[in-house]
Amino acid sequence: AYSRAMKAVFNTSWTTAMAFFATAVSPIMPISTFGIYAALCIIMNYLFVMTLTPATIIIQEYYLQGELKEDATVLSTCCCCFDPFS
Repeated sequence: AYSRAMKAVFNTSWTTAMAFFATAVSPIMPISTFGIYAALCIIMNYLFVMTLTPATIIIQEYYLQGELKEDATVLSTCCCCFDPFS
């Protein structure tokens, strides 16, 4: 399911980013720079959503839901104020 969703999100992100990159040829400088900025934001958003969201869900399910509380001490060693058992 993840690979199928990744392809669908990639297609929509790619076409939207390319549409914004197309505005880079505009002779009006604010429109051109906005198009480049928006396209880069869309690309970065895709990369973050495809990498950080699954990682966050795995960490949340594995360490913070209490299924394997004995392994949650790994997280508590990196920060003195984090208590995985609360």
